[in-house]
Amino acid sequence: MAIENRRVDSVRIRLSPDMNERFEKLANAYGFPPATLAAFAISRFVQEEENKRAIALEAVNKMANQAFQFDESVFEKMFASMMPEILKQVENEKGTKDESS
Repeated sequence: MAIENRRVDSVRIRLSPDMNERFEKLANAYGFPPATLAAFAISRFVQEEENKRAIALEAVNKMANQAFQFDESVFEKMFASMMPEILKQVENEKGTKDESS
């Protein structure tokens, strides 16, 4: 059984007289009533916008994944200069806890 894709919801829009005339000429050129052409145009616009958003989201996710992919050598380089200070802080913290016990 075929799935029906009937248009049952409506949207009301207002066009300037000039745009309405241009739109009606275009609808006539395509051989469609203006409402049918409007439905087609809106469907096409929505699909294109959804595609653009999907592509943009995919690009952002790809960049984020690349930005956060570090291997151990990168972390070693980043933290090598900080390690002596980190160890000193840890030792100081241990000493403070030992003295308070």
